[in-house]
Amino acid sequence: MIRRGSSADVVDVRWEVLRPGRPRETAIFPGDDAGFHWVDEEAGQVLAVASVIPAPWPAEPLTPTSGLQLRGMAVSPAVRGTGRGAMLLVAIQRDLAAPLWCNARADVLGFYARFGWRVRGGPFDVPAVGPHHRMTWSPP
Repeated sequence: MIRRGSSADVVDVRWEVLRPGRPRETAIFPGDDAGFHWVDEEAGQVLAVASVIPAPWPAEPLTPTSGLQLRGMAVSPAVRGTGRGAMLLVAIQRDLAAPLWCNARADVLGFYARFGWRVRGGPFDVPAVGPHHRMTWSPP
């Protein structure tokens, strides 16, 4: 079941998936308190998470996107490949119906592209995380 959550709801899955082997605090992101959070849970266990935080588009020109950044999207390895990430992303796009941007890991560009996201610019490296691309999405 996908539901809106709190910043506290998303930290453990972020930590497991996005920051393994690093301190738990590295899964708490700037802007979390001002953000919106979604979780996919089953039997009380959070299995997938994503957040949208107010953050200005970091590239020029400022269009085509707003100041809403999709961030910290993560699906627990135990359920990866079951469609939970897709359902989560669709729910966020439906609920907000506003332009979004993200820094997507290079290995998941195809996932986002299937849901209408477009790569904007070349690759860049996030230290200790790896190669990323900026992507945007606008409602139809």
